[in-house]
This record gives sequence, C-alpha cells and structure tokens, in this order.
Amino acid sequence: MTRHLELCNRYKTKIRSDVNGQHQMNFKSMSNFFSRSTADSTSTEPFTVKDILEKIVNYFISANHAFNTADNSHFRELMNLISVSGPPLKANRFNVTNRFHELVKQAKDDLMIRLRENDSKISLALNA
Repeated sequence: MTRHLELCNRYKTKIRSDVNGQHQMNFKSMSNFFSRSTADSTSTEPFTVKDILEKIVNYFISANHAFNTADNSHFRELMNLISVSGPPLKANRFNVTNRFHELVKQAKDDLMIRLRENDSKISLALNA
C-alpha cells in the first residue's frame, strides 16, 4: 500500500504536509476521497441514475460480464449503497440493457453526424 501511495497522484493531491513533515488529509472521510473532483469532471453535480447506469454498462462491457449479473443479489446490495440525485437507483438487467441501447443509439447518431461532416471523397459501402 505504501508503494501505491507514493505513486498515486490522486492521493498526493488530497494530502498536505504539516510543519513536522507529517502528512495530513485534506478530507474528513473516505467518501470525500472518492467523490468527484474538478480534475475528474467539470460537473460538481451529484451522480444521476443515468450516470451510474452508464458506468455499470461500461464495466460490464469492458469486463465481458453478462448483463444478467445485475440481477445478482450481492450486486444489488452494492448498488443500493450508491446515493444518487433524483429517483433511487434500480440497477437490474432490464435497466442496464435499456441504458446500453440508449448509448448505442447515441453512438450511432454521433457517428452519422461525423460522417456527414466529413469532407473526404471516400464512399462507404456497408455490405455484409
């Protein structure tokens, strides 16, 4: 752990040295340590349900987990610990899958906009 803390930039920004060279924390609890900072996000708003569901989708995809993992009772207990602004977080397979489809649609729309704005003379044929 000591080796990690010596290299951890996030930890270094959260501590300060006092007169005796002892490190003191600039936060009062561990929850403050893990909260959003201005370096992580331009928003100081609390997390929304969509934010959390997007992070869950990103995790499931990057770790190659099935979406039905969200129906696991231990996973649900973990998600219940997250406080969000607005309605309570209900992370289940149905909600995670719906958020995934929303993100896919958004990505397709963004790609189509980028392709329309492209000035190159390349033609794309989408044949399978």
